[in-house]
Amino acid sequence: GSHHSQTVSCGGHSAPHCGGCLQGHGPSWCNGDCLYAAGMCVAKVGGAGAPGSQPGQRSAFQNMPAPGGGVQALNTDYANFDNPPADVFSTFVVVPTFESHFIYVVGGEPEHRNDICDFHVSPAHKQKPGLTRLTQCWLWAKQVSAGQHVTVVLRQPTAIEAIHVELGQTVHFKDVLSNGRLELASTRASAPSQPSGVEVCGDFRPLLSIMSGRTYQWRRGDGKPIDAAIDLGAVRCVRLSVVDNQADWLIVQRL
Repeated sequence: GSHHSQTVSCGGHSAPHCGGCLQGHGPSWCNGDCLYAAGMCVAKVGGAGAPGSQPGQRSAFQNMPAPGGGVQALNTDYANFDNPPADVFSTFVVVPTFESHFIYVVGGEPEHRNDICDFHVSPAHKQKPGLTRLTQCWLWAKQVSAGQHVTVVLRQPTAIEAIHVELGQTVHFKDVLSNGRLELASTRASAPSQPSGVEVCGDFRPLLSIMSGRTYQWRRGDGKPIDAAIDLGAVRCVRLSVVDNQADWLIVQRL
């Protein structure tokens, strides 16, 4: 994984990562190596808070056109990530209104999120004097058990260039995945004639291990070993799966 443990400068104080700068405060606590965007404190591109390049609040996928796919090609700047058309499926038991569709916005992360969920559940959504209320929601799973997953099913095979995964939340920093995997699959060779949901997915192969970190990134050509069975030129399904049961809940902000 790419979870990083070095200290970053938040401006007047430091934290293990940019997500730890706010400590319940507002944008004035997010400076130095970090910047405040979409209601969160994130690493600046190329800053100490970023492992290499950092997509910040952009979306999960960069993609290139697969043969016959017709997906628009993108450059490889993390700031220009784009989520190709897809549907999201989950087997998690969720906190009511905190559903899986919040983790993936087709076309990329908008500059401002105006999601609708129960803003009374999390203190992160509490209105603070002089600050704009956070209006971003997330997938919030409880009773997290081995074998559960959230899966992004792309509507056509796609050549993936990069993936960004964001877990937990500033005031819910324990709600991360203790032991999990990021996995990829191509289209199932023997899929039903009219497949639905994850039925189109072939065998999943591990791409990254997820071990209690908040931010993980993978980029083609970054030197990390890849399962030889993964066809990066024709990815159909991207899955975040749970390996072991855990007591803490799980927040998935972006996949």
